[in-house]
Amino acid sequence: MTPADFTGRDGLVTQCVTFVKDKSWNSICPKVLEGAGKLAEKSGISHRHLGQAKWGYGSDKYLPVPDDLAISSPLFLTIYTRGTRKPDSVAIWVSAYTAQDGNRLVVWEDSGIRAGQTRTIVNGLSSGLLDKLEPVIAALTEAANAAQ
Repeated sequence: MTPADFTGRDGLVTQCVTFVKDKSWNSICPKVLEGAGKLAEKSGISHRHLGQAKWGYGSDKYLPVPDDLAISSPLFLTIYTRGTRKPDSVAIWVSAYTAQDGNRLVVWEDSGIRAGQTRTIVNGLSSGLLDKLEPVIAALTEAANAAQ
């Protein structure tokens, strides 16, 4: 991934999509996106977190982008979470995409899976995904700064 992948993007819009009701598993996405927001802020790019949508319960819709969004051409970043108990395990994937003509063009994706103790799963996946997001946000920042 290079800044060219994010040409024309001027900020970051994030959201979580969960397929589980488990509080521990649903804590992973906000931890990762809080870290991503701090990276964006530190880099000087705009960031807006939309919140968390629950899928698999009859309302499989992305959260709406608010009308007052101060980012004209965002990179969207969504984290999807699935998990089970007995055995305790979680699968998470991250998708970075742009909106083009009403469609989503995926420009980067990654995932993680972990089993074991709850704390190990939550901390391991949170820190691992945030590490993977650092170069994405760095490339986005470089592209946004080049456009100014």
